Formats: sequence, structure tokens, C-alpha cells
Amino acid sequence: MAKRGSRAGEILRQKLSLIIAREVELPGNSLVTIVKAETTANLKSAKIWITITPAENIGLVYGRLRDQTGELQKSLADELDWQFTPKLSFRIDRGSQAAEAVEEILRQIHEE
Repeated sequence: MAKRGSRAGEILRQKLSLIIAREVELPGNSLVTIVKAETTANLKSAKIWITITPAENIGLVYGRLRDQTGELQKSLADELDWQFTPKLSFRIDRGSQAAEAVEEILRQIHEE
């Protein structure tokens, strides 16, 4: 069953990435990357882990995604041949932000 969930998560990640790029109006220089999609075993819900750049647009972009969750789910239903369309729950992936902060500190140390 874990393999099914992993495969479903990858399909969901790919499809949703395209849908977001096509349907969500983002501020000029913003980028949303879906890092990971985790589905429940019955495929009725999914946690979508995202990164948003630049960091100053996180609140605005996250808000737009949450506001348009219903429309995104409908678009997914049109693209997927699944019995259920998962209920989406977006989560911010803070790991990449932490990595960027560490890289910046190391860059500053190297310059000194």
C-alpha cells in the first residue's frame, strides 16, 4: 500500500504543479514549487508541501492557494481518472528556507 501512496503522491505532485502554473495568478516574480505530495491510503486527502519564492511573498501566495483550493481540486478531478479527488491541504516546506539561510551564512563567512 505504501508504494501505491507514493506513486499517487508523485502523480498528484506533477498534475497539481501544472494546474497551479496554469490557473493561479501569482505576483510577478513568485514561484511555487511542490516539494512533496502525501496521500492517505484511501486517496481521500493529501498534504501538499510547497516552497514559495521569494520569501516576502509567502503569505500572499499561500493565501491565494488556500482561497483557490476548491477550484484546484475540481481541476484535478478533470485531470485524474481516480474514484476520489483528494481534499488538498497545503503546507509550507520550511526545510529549503533553512538551507538557504545556512548557505547565506556560509557565503558571508567565506567572504570575510
